[in-house]
Amino acid sequence: MSRWASLKNHNLSISEEKSKAVWFTKGRRLLNPPHLLYNNKRIPYTDKTKYLGIILHKNLKWTPHITEQVNKAQKGLNIIKNLTRVWWGADPKTLLVIYNGIVKSHLDYGSIFIKPTNKTGLEKIDKTQFQSLRTILGCMKSTPTWALLAEAKEQSMDHRRKNLSVKFLLKIYSHNDHPLTTLLKNIRKSLAKNANFWRNKETPYLVTALGYLDKYSNKIYKNDRAPCYEMQLQHQIKMIKVIDLNLEKSQVSNKNLFYEITENIRSNHTFIYTDASKGKNNAGYGVYCNNPPINYAERLPEEVTICTAEIVAINKAIIISLCKELRNVVILSDSKSAIDKIRYPGVNTSNDSITLSTKKLLLEANNSGTKIHLTWIPSHTDISGNEAADKLANIGRSLNVPKNIKIDKADILAVIKHKLTEEFSQKWKTTATNKGGWYSEIVKKFPKTRWFDNLKYARRKDITNIIRLKTGHCRTKVHLNRIGIIDSPLCECGKIENINHIFLACPLRTYPQTDLYTKLIKDATLHHSVCRQWLSQRAKLKTINLINAFIDKNKLEL
Repeated sequence: MSRWASLKNHNLSISEEKSKAVWFTKGRRLLNPPHLLYNNKRIPYTDKTKYLGIILHKNLKWTPHITEQVNKAQKGLNIIKNLTRVWWGADPKTLLVIYNGIVKSHLDYGSIFIKPTNKTGLEKIDKTQFQSLRTILGCMKSTPTWALLAEAKEQSMDHRRKNLSVKFLLKIYSHNDHPLTTLLKNIRKSLAKNANFWRNKETPYLVTALGYLDKYSNKIYKNDRAPCYEMQLQHQIKMIKVIDLNLEKSQVSNKNLFYEITENIRSNHTFIYTDASKGKNNAGYGVYCNNPPINYAERLPEEVTICTAEIVAINKAIIISLCKELRNVVILSDSKSAIDKIRYPGVNTSNDSITLSTKKLLLEANNSGTKIHLTWIPSHTDISGNEAADKLANIGRSLNVPKNIKIDKADILAVIKHKLTEEFSQKWKTTATNKGGWYSEIVKKFPKTRWFDNLKYARRKDITNIIRLKTGHCRTKVHLNRIGIIDSPLCECGKIENINHIFLACPLRTYPQTDLYTKLIKDATLHHSVCRQWLSQRAKLKTINLINAFIDKNKLEL
């Protein structure tokens, strides 16, 4: 080992005292591994070691690593528990941000490698996630886990590991001839050949991720280095000035304002309008100019995002300007995100090649005497040039052959993440349908947003009340009887005490001054359906306030 040339060439040395060796084997027989010597000093063998924060065990099981990460996550969970209780403390939106930082981050670390492993380890991770969500949302222990995921808009840890695996592999795929790509493909072939060995074992996450990437492997932009290292530094750190027309999306008179503001510069500037359009299975862009006449449309690969398509349109407008030798050009786009992505300075490995090449082209054009400016205009406000570019973009979508361009890994990731999200949503819906119950009647599909995110200055107690009512797992006597806490499900009035009874039928409950009955159930025919409508994902703030006013007035403890 002391003869390793690579260490000497880089002026590196190994510390014998800190070095350990692990003999990896799946065999059950005790073997005598060879002695490892460095500078005539023996390096001791150990059962496990930590490398870059990941614990590697000699039997290739991940139990030690999972245990350590769960213990770290539990410390974060203890902090969350100190910040809140069921009825008081920080609101769920804030706590979910903290959860992402000090709990989920530990559960995620190294998780893309932990399959195959025993189910006990994975259950530890899931249990920690559900403990966290129950604390954050103020739910009872009996609340179904699939309801917790929906209320917090969190995916299961298993599905999250699939997302992380795809994200990791996309970074690998964006490099030319990365050795890990070949290695994983060989592992996948081994899975097919040694079917008996893998019959009772689960497929590794990274191998599963290969299946999602096969379709896009030849479409991904690949290079030996990140795009930011291919472009000169001076181009990346320079801020590009844009023309601000002081228009706003919400203004009704944008059309007239636009013509008034641009009247003075129309005579000595060429206005080129760009736009992009994206459908479910296609994308396209258009470039339009009145004088000189330019009507250009082109189809793009379906995987590109709308922002990328807008940048490609701007790129094409610059190229056309240079080809036609136009001197003073204003490129008008209705995409603020595309303009901001081009104009802002900074060296970042996440910058894609299309954006950087567009910025470089723009700077070089301005340095050569062709003055090209970018500006934003609001869309669909009857500005004739923008409407013409929009029509060309739709024409581009319908063309047969898409432009042959390599797609950035971020665009591919967005497509696959959408596919994975749809898979999880469908799996969640199947679980909810099979399990049935009160919650599945209220929330029909996995939500895209959290209903409480837009509640400003709401009390934690009010949010917890609604969450408990939605899940049906609250301190009604029928539920407490079901889980064995009390003996009878009957209300003090002699009827079964469930959510419908409390809000709609109990003669012992008084209605608040807001007149809950008159305002919410006056025209109702089925009491239980009205309760579910109150608690639906689209419940209005006024309705939520009325329900909580009713709870406060009657001193209910849910």
